[in-house]
Amino acid sequence: MLTVIKMTTIIKSSKQNDYLINGGELMHLKLKEIRESKGITQEFMAGKLGYKHKSGYNKLEIGQRKISIEQAKVISELLEKSIEEIFF
Repeated sequence: MLTVIKMTTIIKSSKQNDYLINGGELMHLKLKEIRESKGITQEFMAGKLGYKHKSGYNKLEIGQRKISIEQAKVISELLEKSIEEIFF
């Protein structure tokens, strides 16, 4: 039997009271899966998070850019899931 352990870390950034979520591959797959299951596009998510292009959001979703706690809150509201359900 294969056991998969999901590693998600919250990192304090250089900005005061700003934390980043640095999750493993499973977290990013889960984020994409939830978004797609709700029929929400990357373009929509990008716009709501203040990105001009979907590539800004895509970098969050594939793990090239860390997700701030503020972004996680917005994503959680948009996907109608708790932060824990999406990121942990």
